[in-house]
Parts: sequence; C-alpha cells; structure tokens
Amino acid sequence: MYYPIAYLVAVIGLIWWHHYQDDESKSQFGRFLFLLGFAGYLGTLLLAGMSIGEKLFTGFWGLLVLALVNWFFQFLRPKHRLFWSIVVLIVAVIQVFVVKLPAGLSENTEAIDFEVDEHGEWLVELDRREDLSLFKLRLKGIGVVRQAFFPKDVNATDLNHFYVVDVLDDANAVQAGRIIRESPRVKWAEWNEKVAVWPSQKVSANVGSAADGLGVNDPEVSKQWAMKALDMGAFYEFLRKQHPKARKKAVLAILDTGVDAKHEDLKAGFVSTEGRSDNDPVGHGTHCAGIAGAVTNNGVGIASTRLGDSYYSVTSIKVLNANGMGTQETIIDGILKAADAGVSVISMSLGGRADKRKQRAYEKAIQYANKKGAIVVVAAGNENRNAKTVTPANVNGVITVSAIDSSLTRALFSNSVKDLKMGLAAPGVGIYSTIPGHQYASFNGTSMATPFVAGLVAMMKSIRPKLTTEEAYKILAESGKSTRNPETTGVLIQPAKAMEGLLR
Repeated sequence: MYYPIAYLVAVIGLIWWHHYQDDESKSQFGRFLFLLGFAGYLGTLLLAGMSIGEKLFTGFWGLLVLALVNWFFQFLRPKHRLFWSIVVLIVAVIQVFVVKLPAGLSENTEAIDFEVDEHGEWLVELDRREDLSLFKLRLKGIGVVRQAFFPKDVNATDLNHFYVVDVLDDANAVQAGRIIRESPRVKWAEWNEKVAVWPSQKVSANVGSAADGLGVNDPEVSKQWAMKALDMGAFYEFLRKQHPKARKKAVLAILDTGVDAKHEDLKAGFVSTEGRSDNDPVGHGTHCAGIAGAVTNNGVGIASTRLGDSYYSVTSIKVLNANGMGTQETIIDGILKAADAGVSVISMSLGGRADKRKQRAYEKAIQYANKKGAIVVVAAGNENRNAKTVTPANVNGVITVSAIDSSLTRALFSNSVKDLKMGLAAPGVGIYSTIPGHQYASFNGTSMATPFVAGLVAMMKSIRPKLTTEEAYKILAESGKSTRNPETTGVLIQPAKAMEGLLR
C-alpha cells in the first residue's frame, strides 16, 4: 500500500510545483512534497518483493510518467493549469489504486473464516498470459504457479488466464498474499476455497404418503412420496397423450462425487463423459443421479422425469473426492468440462460459505456454460440461513433450489432463496433414490431437491434446445405451486404444468 501512496504524493507534489511556479514559497512546498513522495516511491520499490527485472520495469514506467507530467506542465498557460492539474490527478489516482491493485483483494486478505486448498491457496487472474513468467519470478521460492483452467473455447472466456498459486510453506503465506496483492500484473485474485457436498441425513423410513396411480411399473415408486407432491401422474399422462417430440436429446451432468454407472436403474440412461467419473465411493452423486434420471417404467427400482429414452441421458463429472470434498478450482474445472462436452443441464448439489467479495471465477464459469447452451441448477444449502451467503448458490445466472417436506413447508435445514433472482422449491425430505451397488436409500437435503429441478429442465431442453436459463426459470415459476413459505422457498415445481407452459 505504501508504493501507490508515495507515487501519488510525488505526482501531487509535481503538479503543485508547476501550478504555483510563480509563487516561490508555494512552489518550494511543491518541490518538497515531490521529493518526499519520490524518495518514498524509490524506497518502497527497492524493498518490494519483486525480481530485479520487475523493479526496473516498474521503475521505468513510473519515472516515464513523472517525466511526461513535468514536460506537459512546462507548456501550459497559467489559466489552464488548474483544469489540467485535476485531470492529471484523477488519472494518477486511477492508475495507482485501480489499475495497480488487483480488484479482488484488500489489505486484510489473510483474515478468513473458511478453509482453502492447502495445495493451491489462491486463484489469480493475470492481464495477459505473457505476464506469467514475470509473475512466477516474483513468487520464486515462495509459491508454485500453475494454470487453473483449460476451456476449449478460449474466445468465449478469459478463464484460461487464471492460475493457481500453491504457497510452499505456511510461514510464507502473508508474504505471498502481499506479492499477489501488489503485483501490477494481477487483474484479480481470490481464495481457492474448499467446497463440499451439502451434508445429507440418511433416514430409515419414508416421509409423507406414498405415491400411487402413476401408471408406471417401477416397483419402488411406492416409497417416493415426492411423486405425489410433484403430481407426476399428470406429467406421465401428458407425455403419453401429447407425445412431445425431442428435437435434440439432452444430457444432464451430475457434478458430484461420481455416479455408479453400472447401477441397475441408471445404466440404460447413462452416458460416460470420462471414465474416472463413472464410479462413486461416497454415494451422494449416485443418489442425485437417480432423482434426476432413473430409468422410468422399466420394471426396476424407482421413477423420475426420464420417461422414454429419446429425451435425455445422465452423465457424471467427478469434482469431489472420496471424502466428498473439492475446491473452487475443481468445481469450476468441472463446469468447463461439462460445457465443453456439450451438456444441456448441469446439476450441482454442493457448496460452501461465500466470501464477502464477489467470486469472479464462478461467474465466468457460469457465463461460459450458458454460452455453450447449458443451464446450471444448484442446491441452496442445508444451514437454515440465507442462500445469498453461500456459493455457488448465490452466483448470478444459476437456478437455486430449496427443500420442502411433505406438508409443503420449507425443511428445517433448508436455506432460504428469498434474496436470489431465480429460486425454486422441490421435495428434499425422505427422498428415496439410488445408491451404489444396485441399492436404494432415503436421504434429506437440498442436494436431493436440486436434481428434481435439473431433471425437469433437461426434459424441457430436449424439446426446446435453445431454452435459456431465464426462460426456463420463468416457465417453472409461472407453472409452480405455492408452498407454505413461498417467500423463502420459491414455488414448488409442477412438471406437467411446466410442460404445458413450454409447449404453449
């Protein structure tokens, strides 16, 4: 922080010196101010944690600007000096406080109340890829720098300019933060936070009355009370009578702990995007996959919105490890992989506490996915708080899902979506679905509510492939059913009415 202040003092002193050059006493004060600021500028530059090359480069440009200001003011008439003094001062302020300081940082960046990846604490955006070598030199011996993201379409995003900084020793954490903060080549920086699946409570019994009269032969459907709340009988009847044609088979990506691709009620509707994601050591991703896309009316297991093979398939991209943990880096990388694979819908039942700063990398990833035609659906979280305080639930451009119980009341654990632009509700208590090893179980959580919405959106995207996030949300919101707490949950999705709205 001392470097920009000293430089600004030097600029102000130079302006003062020239503006009052006809008044010796005032001019002398300006010279003193300039010399004081210039000495401070040189001192902080010499002591800065930069390489010699970077010090020379930064010093050269600083001196060049001061020389140009000095030359410029020598030719100004007295009556013009005040106006141009203000102009030069404004430019100097912008230069040292906006351009030189990365927008995502403050002096208190070491004071955090969340966990970051110990193998890559920072996500840093550079102005240009050509700046990487000099940035690495500044962190030599303190941190290792590697590219964070590899989007295929580099013209659609600048996420390929993001890098991960792995601080080599905890003792160097403060110094690394200072170097990142003060580097003129850093456009943005934020912590690489740890992210986890939203904890899902296993329940021994089903909650709510069982569904019946659905007209499907899946033997475990009687344990799916959510089918009654969603009026799935009407949805299946609508599909049988109207036979809406799929213009393009959609793909729904579950970004989670992986999916058991060989599960008896998933394998016929599953497509592999990457082999490493086709297993699930945790079970969370497989449970979400069954809710979103279990094969319906196949005489096995449970039912979902996936009735018929022509509408959509389910795929998996593993972004969380065997402990259900990932990082902001792994989540964003998964979003980019899904978008580059051409998926239609991305479902994420995960999240963590949001940093006070806006999370730029997440927003860029969602924008990239949207440009590639994907709609992103995210869980609101299970902390009984406002979802605007958790990420990625609070990121612009996603549809965020809260959980309701069988009485259509917001679940005790569910976060509120009242302050989000696109919040909806779905069943999230006692939800019966697939788990690895051809098994089934019931769980609670907004993690369970989210794939209900994602599956319906995938169905809608198969019929209208160019459907946008805003259009999908509008249809779901207008066709939804009020809950007992609509202001905090959003409306409960109603698949049959949503399909009617889509086709109108």
